[in-house]
Amino acid sequence: MCIRDRYQRRVRGILSLHAALMRVLVSHLDGPYGKELPGLLHAAGHTVVGTATVGWPKQPRFVDEIKYTTSEMDSLGEPVHECEGMTEEEFKDWVRLSDGYLVDIFTDVIEARAILQHIARARPNEEEDEAKKLFVALSNISTWANTTRPVDPDAPPVDNGEVSLPEPFKADDRGKDTEEEPGVRLPHPRFKREAGFEQLLCNTEWHNVDPILMCTGLVYGDGEDWLHPFFQQLWISGDIESAALQCSNRVPMVHRADVLTGVRECFGENRPDDNYILAVDESTSTWGEVAAAMHKSLGYVCEDKDPELVAREREEFEVMIEEATHHGYPEYLLFKSDFMLDTGPFVALLGEDVEGESPRWRARSGIVPAMDTVVSEYLTARMLGPKKIFIDTADLDTPCNQVQELGDRLAARFKVPHVTIRYAVEHVDASATQIQSDVTNVLQGLPTTSQVSEEEKAAQAEAAEKVETGVEAEEQKEEEEEGVERAEVPQSVEKSHEQPALTPAAPTDVPVPEAETIPMYESTVQVTKEQEYTKFVTADKRLLEQLYRHVLSNHTCRTRGFVLSGYPKTLAEARALFRDEFKPEPRPADGEEEEAVPAPKVGKDGKVDGELLPQFTIIVEGEAAHSSTLLPPASALISSSDSARERFQSVSRIALSDLETSSKKNVATESVIQTLGLPLHFDKNDPTESLLTRYRERQGELQDEDDAEEGSQLAESRAAQKERAKLENRQEALMPAVEREMHANVDPTNLSAREYALKYAVPAMHKAMCMIGRLRPQDPVEFMANFMMEFDPGHTDYLEPGALIIPPVSYTHLRAHETPEHLVCRLLLEKKKKITI
Repeated sequence: MCIRDRYQRRVRGILSLHAALMRVLVSHLDGPYGKELPGLLHAAGHTVVGTATVGWPKQPRFVDEIKYTTSEMDSLGEPVHECEGMTEEEFKDWVRLSDGYLVDIFTDVIEARAILQHIARARPNEEEDEAKKLFVALSNISTWANTTRPVDPDAPPVDNGEVSLPEPFKADDRGKDTEEEPGVRLPHPRFKREAGFEQLLCNTEWHNVDPILMCTGLVYGDGEDWLHPFFQQLWISGDIESAALQCSNRVPMVHRADVLTGVRECFGENRPDDNYILAVDESTSTWGEVAAAMHKSLGYVCEDKDPELVAREREEFEVMIEEATHHGYPEYLLFKSDFMLDTGPFVALLGEDVEGESPRWRARSGIVPAMDTVVSEYLTARMLGPKKIFIDTADLDTPCNQVQELGDRLAARFKVPHVTIRYAVEHVDASATQIQSDVTNVLQGLPTTSQVSEEEKAAQAEAAEKVETGVEAEEQKEEEEEGVERAEVPQSVEKSHEQPALTPAAPTDVPVPEAETIPMYESTVQVTKEQEYTKFVTADKRLLEQLYRHVLSNHTCRTRGFVLSGYPKTLAEARALFRDEFKPEPRPADGEEEEAVPAPKVGKDGKVDGELLPQFTIIVEGEAAHSSTLLPPASALISSSDSARERFQSVSRIALSDLETSSKKNVATESVIQTLGLPLHFDKNDPTESLLTRYRERQGELQDEDDAEEGSQLAESRAAQKERAKLENRQEALMPAVEREMHANVDPTNLSAREYALKYAVPAMHKAMCMIGRLRPQDPVEFMANFMMEFDPGHTDYLEPGALIIPPVSYTHLRAHETPEHLVCRLLLEKKKKITI
C-alpha cells in the first residue's frame, strides 16, 4: 500500500469515527461521573466497558465488562498501575480493543496516564494502519486556581451602574508552558501533576489519538462533592459566616448534568473543533450571592450579628482560607479564586434547547436562579431530611411510662428531640417573649395576654353601654318635663321621609367550608391527662398550638426531625397543628415568566398539609382500641392526608401489653425502628463533619498547644521525639517486608537488580549497621565485612555464640559515648566477653 492510499484511508477513518458506534472504555466507574455515563453512552448506541477500584461491589447496568485496577506511588515516588488478575501486557491488549476512552484526571491521573501510554504513539507505525482513537479527558478549574485578572479600577462603570466584569479567559490563554508560549494559567501547586498531564495531552501531536480535554468549572448539582462542606455547615448549624456573604469573587461553575451532556456530544457527531474546552455556564454571580441564595433556599434568614462575633468569625474565616490554600481544599476555590472563563465553545457544543424535545441544559444561567432545584437534588442524593415521628395513644392515661420510654428510645436512635409538653415548656426560645410570658402565666394560674385583652374589651363595652343608657334616660326625662305634644303626621308623609331599604352587604370574609368527616376511634374509657395539658386547654387552647409550632420550627427539628408525643389529642388540635392556611403564590411581575409549580391540594377545610405533618405514626393502644380497626383522632387525620396517601404511609400499632415486659418491649421497639429506617441527617459526632467546623476545632487545639509550651527548648525536644519515633516506625514497618521478601521462594535469575539487592544484601547490611551503631568498633568496615560473611539468613533475630569474631573495642571510648539509649551496648559487650571465656 502506497503512502497516498494509506493517508486517504486514515482521513476516511477520522471522518467516520464519530458517526460509527464505538466500544468506549470509561475509566473509574466508581468516580463522580461513572454512574450516569454508561447509560448515556449506551443510549447513543455505544458499547461500554470500564475500570473500577479493587473491591468496588457494584455491577452497574449498561456495562459489558469491568476490570479492577489499583493506582499508587511506590517507595521511590514512581507511579504504579496494576490490573487485578492480568499482567501489564494483557491489560494493554485489553485497553487497545476499545475505540474511545473517557478518563477523569482528578479521580486518578495515574490510570489516565497509563491508558494513554498503552494506546498512544507519537510516530506512525509502518506495519499497521489504524484510525485515530478518541480520548476524552475530564479536568476542572483547580488547574486555573491561582489565575487572576482583577477588574481595572479606572475602568468606567457600565451604563446601568453595575460593577464592570473582568475579561474572561479563553482556552488559548492556557499556553504551552514554553518560552515562546508561556501562557497565563497558574494551577494550584497541589495540582501541578494534573496540569502537566493536560499539557502532555493537548500539546503533543499524537499519531493515533484524537484528544479532547474538557476543563469543567466548579461542579454543582446532583449531590456533588464540591459544595458539600458548605451545604453540611448550613445543615448542621443553620448559620452562615458573615465573611462568606461578603465575598465578591467570581468562580466559574457548571451543573453536573450539563457536563454529562457535553461528554455525550463529544462521542457523537457534534465533535468540538478545539481539543481544549472550558465547560462553564453563563453565570456572573459572586460567591457571596451564591452563598446568600443557598442560605435562603434552605429556609434560613440572615440576621444581624454582634460586631464582636462578626470580627471573630472573620479571623476564623481567614485561618480557614490559609489552611485551604495550603492544601488545595474546595474552600480555596470558593472563597479566594477570582476569574471568569469563556463560555462560547461550551454553549456551541451543547446548543440551544428545542421546543418539544428534552432540554439540553439543566442550568445555563447559573446556580443562583436554579438554587431551589440544586438544593432539592442535593438533599435527595445525600438522603437528607427531617425524620418526623408522632406517637399517639388510645385508651391510655397520660403521662404513660411506656410511651415515654419508647419516645426516648426512638429519639436516641435517630438523634432527634423527644418533644413532650414539658420539653416544649422548657425549650421556649427567649425571642418569643409573648409566648414565654403566656406559658409562665398559665402554669402560675394567671390570665394570658389574650384573656386580659378580652376582659378589657368586655369592660369597655359595658362602660359604653352604661353611658349610652344614661344619655337615653336623660333625654326621656327632658321630654316628659317639657310636655311637648307631637302632632300626628300623615302616613304618606311619614313614608316619604323613610330611607330606602339597603340590601345587606356581602361578607368580606369567605366562609370556610366544613371539613370532611373522618372515621376515627372514639374512646369509651375514662382516661386522665397531664396537669400541664389540662391547664393549657382550660386557659387558652390557641396557646398550646402556638407553643408547639414555635418549638417544632427551630433549626434542630426542621433539619433533623422530632419525636412528638402527648399532643395533639383531639381532631381539632390535629387540624390546627398539622394543617396550614393556603397562601397562593404571588403573580409574576410584567415581563417575567410564570414558573410551572404544581399547586398544593386544598382540602374541604380550605387548608393544605403543613410542614409539621408527621411522616411516621406509631399508636400505643389499650386492649379495646387495639382490637378496633379505627384510629385515634390525630392519627386518623394524618393517615387521611394527601401526603400520607402519596407516599403510602403505614401506621405502626402497638398494644400496651407489648411494652410492659423487657423482652416484649425490645422486640416491639426493634420492629418499629426497622419500619422507620435510617436517620436522614448528618451526625454531629461524625468525623466527616463540615470543614469549617473542623478548622475551628483545630484552631482551638493549636491555641491550647501554644499555651502549654514553655519555651523553645520544649518545642525542640518534642520535635526530636517525633522525628525519632517516626524513624523507628519506618524501621519497624520496613523489616517485616524485607524478611518476607527474603524468605520468598523466587529464582534469583528472575529478579531485577533492585529486587535482588533487597532480598540478599539489604537484610545483612541492615543488621550490620545496627550492630555498628550499638558497639562502636574501632574499625567499622572490617567489623561490617566479618558480620556479613558470617550472617545467616535463617537466624535473623539472634547471633550464635562464637559465630562472629568482634574486633576489640575501647572500654573508655564506649563509656564516654554511653547514653540511656546505648546502655545495651556495654551490656552486650560484657555478655559477649563472658561467653567467649
